[in-house]
Amino acid sequence: MTKYPGSFIIHEFGTNKELANIYGVSERTIYRWKQKASKETGAKPRKPRRPRNSTLQNFKGTRKELAKKYGVSERTAYRWLAKAREQGAEIESRQNKTKYPGAFILNEYGTNKELASIYGVSERTIARWKRRARSETQPEVETPEQPAEETKKEEPKSDFYEELFGDSEEPEETTEEPFNNFDEDLANISNSLLEFDLLAENSLFNDLDADLKKRYLFEYIWFKFDENPMLFYVPGEGIPDAPDIEDTNHITNINIWGNDFESWLKNQIELDNT
Repeated sequence: MTKYPGSFIIHEFGTNKELANIYGVSERTIYRWKQKASKETGAKPRKPRRPRNSTLQNFKGTRKELAKKYGVSERTAYRWLAKAREQGAEIESRQNKTKYPGAFILNEYGTNKELASIYGVSERTIARWKRRARSETQPEVETPEQPAEETKKEEPKSDFYEELFGDSEEPEETTEEPFNNFDEDLANISNSLLEFDLLAENSLFNDLDADLKKRYLFEYIWFKFDENPMLFYVPGEGIPDAPDIEDTNHITNINIWGNDFESWLKNQIELDNT
């Protein structure tokens, strides 16, 4: 049974029928939720009007800023942008974008996590910047030719490896789990699943500790992507090369949660415990 999502339902964009389909409840339930929200906030239920496509196309802020400007949820802002893209509007991603600051990033004081906070990007982006800076500043060194029989052909490392570990040189040994590179992003997804009531009732997910939640979310998202990449299609951008775990709104709006996630999670926990 889907729980009351909170008073912001009064500002959700869409008809009661559309919202009922999104939340998986009846139109009558949507009506009751709006009445409850009206009593809690003192505001009357209203239908936010989606800005014109040209207005959305010219808006330069993030999705969060767009939602704040029009007094709607980020989920509604996401649907507005998706609809505008479907109708031909050229709208770039609304995530914050910070340009590569240059090779001096190598001289910046602080950990990757601290620098990520300063620049407003992810730790993975900081790692990519440092890798790029090293390639720009490292002098070319001539190495003596090795006999043909002693030459070892190195297998190219996958882009996925570099995305996970943020370095072109593979460490000799590592015990770091891949999902740790998306620590904050997975935590945001976990919180959104609870906030938007996207889990099955009495879900096993609620009984897991924080690290296990991150691990299983990471594995499940990749499992679904490998199974059907089309699920991760982004209007106007196509099918990505990998699931964009940093985009919490996009990931949580994909229809892979609820009973599908619960069945996979139950099976995975049983396999891990055997």
